Amino acid sequence: MKLPRISLRWTIVGGLLLAAVAVVLVPFLNADRYSRRVLTSLETALGRKVEIGEVHFSLFRGPGFTLDKVVIYDDPAIGAEPIAYVTSLEARVRLRTLWTGEIEFSSLRLSEPSVNIVKSAAGPWNFEPLLVRAVGANLPELHVRDGRLNFKSSNTKSVFYLTGTDLDIDPPSRPGGAFQIRFSGAPARTDRPAHGFGEFSGRCRWQPTSKGRGGLDLNVKLERSAVSDLVTLLRGQDLGVQGLMTGQLRLRGPVDDLELSADIQLEDIHRWDVMPPYAQGGPLRFRGKLNLVSQELAVETVPEPSSALLVRFRAANYLSKPDWGVNVAFKGLPVARVLDVARHMGFTFTQSMEAEGVAAGVVGYSPAQGVQGSADLRGTKVKVRGGAPFVLEEGMLVVSGNRIHLAPALVRSGDGKSARIEADYQQEPELVDLKITTDEFTMGGVGEKSDLASAFGPVPLVGDLRDGTWGGALRYNKVSQQPGEWSGTLHLAGGTASITGFAEPLIVEKANVSLSARGVSVTDASARMGKIHVEGEYHNVPDSDRPVKILCKVKAATAADIERLLMPTLNRNQGLLSRALGIGRTSPPDWLKNRRMEGNLQIGKLTIHGREFSSVRAHWYWNQTHIDFTRIAAKYGDARFDGHLMVDIGGPEPRYQLGASLDSMTWRGGTVGGDVHLNTSGFGRTALDRLTAEGEFRGRSVALTRDADIPSFSGCYDIAWSRNGPRLQLDCLRLDLGTDVLTGRGSSSEDGRVAVDLTGTAGPVRLTGNLEALDFRLERPAAEIR
Repeated sequence: MKLPRISLRWTIVGGLLLAAVAVVLVPFLNADRYSRRVLTSLETALGRKVEIGEVHFSLFRGPGFTLDKVVIYDDPAIGAEPIAYVTSLEARVRLRTLWTGEIEFSSLRLSEPSVNIVKSAAGPWNFEPLLVRAVGANLPELHVRDGRLNFKSSNTKSVFYLTGTDLDIDPPSRPGGAFQIRFSGAPARTDRPAHGFGEFSGRCRWQPTSKGRGGLDLNVKLERSAVSDLVTLLRGQDLGVQGLMTGQLRLRGPVDDLELSADIQLEDIHRWDVMPPYAQGGPLRFRGKLNLVSQELAVETVPEPSSALLVRFRAANYLSKPDWGVNVAFKGLPVARVLDVARHMGFTFTQSMEAEGVAAGVVGYSPAQGVQGSADLRGTKVKVRGGAPFVLEEGMLVVSGNRIHLAPALVRSGDGKSARIEADYQQEPELVDLKITTDEFTMGGVGEKSDLASAFGPVPLVGDLRDGTWGGALRYNKVSQQPGEWSGTLHLAGGTASITGFAEPLIVEKANVSLSARGVSVTDASARMGKIHVEGEYHNVPDSDRPVKILCKVKAATAADIERLLMPTLNRNQGLLSRALGIGRTSPPDWLKNRRMEGNLQIGKLTIHGREFSSVRAHWYWNQTHIDFTRIAAKYGDARFDGHLMVDIGGPEPRYQLGASLDSMTWRGGTVGGDVHLNTSGFGRTALDRLTAEGEFRGRSVALTRDADIPSFSGCYDIAWSRNGPRLQLDCLRLDLGTDVLTGRGSSSEDGRVAVDLTGTAGPVRLTGNLEALDFRLERPAAEIR
C-alpha cells in the first residue's frame, strides 16, 4: 500500500524534531552509571590515571560523553604534578560501541586545558610513552581548544609557555601509519603579563617508529607579529625596537636530527621614539639543525652574494633552562649603514657623524657572557660636524660583556696630522676612559662644539679654542655617578678664543697646558689681544676663593689700547638715556657676577695720555664688579712711582680712584716728588674732563724760574679738569731760599695763566707763568731776593 506523500513529509519532520529534542535534552540525562566504564576507557586510551567529575551524555558532535573537571595524572617516576587539568572534555565514542557494549573513543576534545610537558631527569619526555603506544594502538583523535602548554625540566618550570593553543591530532587509520597534526598558538612568559608574544600556526606529519620518535615533516607560519613582542619573549624586556615580522619555518627528518629552513620578512624596523623609521626591512633566510629530544638548536643565515652578514644562533635546554647565544659575522659591512642604525636607535653621539668605509668582524651575545666580539674599522673615513674628514688607519673595536674597548687606533686627518685614540666604556657600574695622544692635531676635534665635547663635555680651556693645533696626551675619565674629568699635558700652537668681556679674541701663539682634577695650568704662554702682545701663565684652581690666577707680561701698551680692549666690560650702557646722558645703572651680567680672580701684571712701557711709565708692576684682584690694583710700582723717568688703583665697573661706566706717590724725579736741575689722590669716571677724553686730583709736592734745587734756583719748596695742590682745561689751586706753599722763607698760595685762570702770591721777610713776591709748561718768572728782581 502506497503511503500518502503528506505522511512521508511529516515523518521526516517528526524525525528531525525528535533528533533536535534529543540533542537538547540528552546532556541533562544522568550518565553516572557509565562513569566507571568511561573512566576505564579513558585511562586505557591515554595510558595514564585519570580523575573525572560529572559525566553527561552528548550528541552535539555524535554520540558520546561530556566530562567536567578532568585531571590526567602523570607517571609518578616523572613528576607528582598531573599532566593536564581540563575544564571540560568531550569524548565521542566509536559507533561500534553502540552494539558491542565496550566503550571506545573515536575522539577526545579538551576545552581550556592546562597541560604540563615535562622532561624527566632520566631523559625522556612525559609524552614519549604515549608515542610508543601510538605505533600499534588504534588511538582516538585528539582536539585541544584554547589550551595552555607549560614546560618543565624535572621539578623546574620553564619561563616559557604557550597560550591560546588549538591542537588537532589525527591518528593513522592503520597501525604504524603517520599522524596528521594541525596547531596554532602564541608563546608567552610567566614573568610578563598574561598574553602571547606573537602568533604562529602550522601543520605537521609525524611518522612514529617502534622507538616512539620517528620522522617529522613540520611547516610553521609566524603570523604578522610585532618585533618588540618577540624581543620581549626572548630577553624578558622590550628594547624599544619597533617593527613587524612574518616568517615560514620547515622541519624535516628524524625528531632527534631535523633539518631546518626558514624565511623571515622584517618590515618597518625602527625605534618607537625615532621617526622616520630606519628602513622598510627585508628578507632573511636561515638553515640549521634541531634535536627535539635533547633540545638542541643551531641555525645560521643562508649566505648570499649581496649580504654582508652571517647570523648564527644556537640554543640548548630552551624549554627548561634556556642556554642560547647568537653570533653575527660581518665582512664588507658599510659603516654608514651601522651609523644609520645607531642614529635611529637613539645613540645621539652619532647625529653629527658621517662615515665612509666597510667593517669586518664578529659580535656574539649570550645571557651568560653578554656581548662578546670585535670589529675592524680600518680604512673608515669619518667626518664630524661638517669639519675636515679623518681616516682610521688602524682601529679595532672589542666588546666583552658590558665593556667596550677601542684598541689604540691611528687617526689621520686630511692635512696629514695624526693622533692615537684608545677608549674603554663599561655600562654597569658606569666607566668611561678615553685617551688621545698626538704630536700635532687640529684643534677642532676637541673644541666646544665638537662631537667629543658633545659626548663627554668640553675640555677645560682647550675646548674654548678654535683653529690651531695641539699635541700631547689628553684623557677623559668618569666613574659611576661622579662627574667626568679631563686630564693631560698639552702643547698648543695657534688657536683663537673669544673671552667674555673683551673686545678682541685671544690669539694663542704657543702655550703649555696641564689638566688635572685640581684644575688647569697654562705656562710658557704667548698670545695677542688686539694690539697688545702678552706672555705669561694662567692657573684655575676651582676650590679656592679666587679660582683664577694670572701672570701677564706685556712689552708695551697704551692706556687707550687697554681701555678699547676692555670696553665690553667697562661700558654696558644699553638704554637711550644711559648712552646719551650717562645716567642709570645696569645689572651686572652673570659672567661678571661670577668673576673672581687675581694676578700679577708687568708692562715694560705704558703710555698714558703721552706720559710714559716703564717697568710697571702691579698685583690685582678682580671680585665681581671691583678691580683692585695693589702695590703698583713703576718708573717715570728716573723716579719711582708707587700707587693703588681701584676700578668700580658696577655702573654703566667705570669709576677710578688712584692713590700714588712720586719720589725724586729729576726736573730742571733738581728733584721733585709728592703724592696724589685722583678720582674720575667714564672713558677717554671724558674721563680726563671729569678728573679731580689733590695732593702734596716737594722739590729741591729746582730752577723754578729763569733767574733763580730754589733750594727747596713744598706745597699742596688741587686740580680739576674741565672742557676748557685744568684749573689749579695751590696752597700751603713754602719756598726756602736759604736767606728767606716765602709762603703763600696761588691758582690758575681759564686761559691757563698761573699766579702765585708769596710773602717773606723781604716783602711780597709774585710768581707768574703758564700752567702747561710750568714756566714761571718773578715780578720782583732777583737781586732783591738774594
